[in-house]
Order: sequence, then structure tokens, then C-alpha cells
Amino acid sequence: MRYPEQFSQISSSYCLRTRSPKTPLKGYIDITRCDACYWRAVLSLSSAYASVADLVDIGNLKNLVALEINNRVYDPSMSARMSTREVIELDDGVVRSWVEASQSTGSLQNLQVLRIYQQKSLTHHIFWMLEKLPRLKLVVIYQCDKFTQEFINHKARTKHGVQVGGWNAQRLDWLSDGKQNMDALNCLGPILQVYEEGLKLTDTNRTLKAPMLGSNIPIMEFGLPALDCNDPEKEKRRAQYAAKSIFIFTRATEHNDRKRAPEKIQQPRNLGKRIMKERGGRDMADVLGDFFGK
Repeated sequence: MRYPEQFSQISSSYCLRTRSPKTPLKGYIDITRCDACYWRAVLSLSSAYASVADLVDIGNLKNLVALEINNRVYDPSMSARMSTREVIELDDGVVRSWVEASQSTGSLQNLQVLRIYQQKSLTHHIFWMLEKLPRLKLVVIYQCDKFTQEFINHKARTKHGVQVGGWNAQRLDWLSDGKQNMDALNCLGPILQVYEEGLKLTDTNRTLKAPMLGSNIPIMEFGLPALDCNDPEKEKRRAQYAAKSIFIFTRATEHNDRKRAPEKIQQPRNLGKRIMKERGGRDMADVLGDFFGK
């Protein structure tokens, strides 16, 4: 049997999770990478284990369909070490590098879901960049300090929330409608489930391109650290306490209420830029050997 061309004959999905890294993060990213798109990649990664180069490298993935960036750690000794070193976080410059890579190499053309947790320096400027990712339709921002402060004085005037570039932004505490609130909370479930539920929905936004990677293509999911999101009620209770710092972004459409348009936030003049030199990749056998301790 040939690998990876016959991946789908082995399994329709493969999930790899680890509580702490046994190899540099780039090694795990390389495991999920497939430029020929023989499988769809779903990643949930902690920036606590990443370098800036690792975060930038995510922007080179062509088969990535869903991505979560958080800052969680499960190793107590890791938490102690983090207090003595520079904290690496996702910022506007890294997001800009993703979009530039997408435009120059064709990467991230399949990304549909993006969730970002507790990245302190991230700002709303990223949404003018993310507009350029053709299939991205859902972005969740969760307790990102600077982002929360930017929206502290804004209020939703319509059911569409606040418009940021080509996006409708809803803050969780703005949603008084029961169905809207439930739909927003569902966006906080296991990221693979959020992605798969999104595939079932009929997209009325004509600006979004149809998915290139169909549901018949297998999925490889990787999580670092391994997280348990299988208790939806616990996630909902936790979210209610943080409602003023949880934002759900979906693409704005021409069907927005024309009688009373949502408040629009103006595009900034200058957007940060992050440029990183390319690093050589590792052989797949070496990466798998490191992971399994061979």
C-alpha cells in the first residue's frame, strides 16, 4: 500500500494528541502537512510550545481546514519555565504572514474555521487581512485582552452585531435571542465537530468559494496539548462567565439589514508585518520516530 496516496483506504480519520511535546512543534506540523491534499488537517496548538517561526510556518499548510491557537499547558514544570522566558503569542504580524503566504504560494486556501484563545496582543486589524482567505467563514476570538478592550465601547445595533471589514462580529453577551446564543456556544465545541457541522450548512454568501476538499477526503487531527472538549455543558458555563470577551465572526453578506446597517469599524491605515526566514524540513520517518520514542 502506498503512503500517502492510499491514506483513505486505511481510515477516514486519524487523531493524534499529546499532553506535552516529544519533539519540536515543527515536527508535528510536518506530520499533518500534505501539499497534494491527500488528507484534510485539523490542528489545535498551544503557542506556549511554539516559536515565532512555528506560528509563521502554519501559514504554509495547503491542506489545513480548521485551526485553533491557544496558550494552554498541562505540564506544571512548563508553566514555571514560561515565567522565566519570553512568551510567544500569535500577533497581527504572524496573521499577516499567513495571508501573504496564501497569496504567494496558494496555502490556506481550504481553511474554513479559525479559533484563537488568550493571545494578548492580537487586535481587530487582522480581519481586514483574513478577508483574503477565500474559504474562511468562521473566526472565534476568546479572551484576547487587547481585542476585548477595543470592543469595550461598542454595542450591537442590529442582529448582525458590528461590522469589521467584510465580517459581522457578535459578542456573546450581545446575543439575547436563544437560538443565536446556542449557535454561538456551539462554535466553542470540539473544533473537528465545529468544522464538520459547518460543512452541512448551505452557504448563502456568494463571496465565499466552495470547498476544494470534499467530505470524502480523510482527516488527520492533531492536538497539543490534548484537550477534553467533550463536556459541552461545562464549556457553556465557562463561556457565560467570559461572555464580554468572546467574539464570533462570520462573513458579512449583501443580505445584511439594509434599513439599519450594523456599526462599521474603519480599516486601520497600517497593518503590522512579520517576515521569517524559511527553515529546512525534517524527514517524516525522523519525526514519527521521535514521537513514538524509537
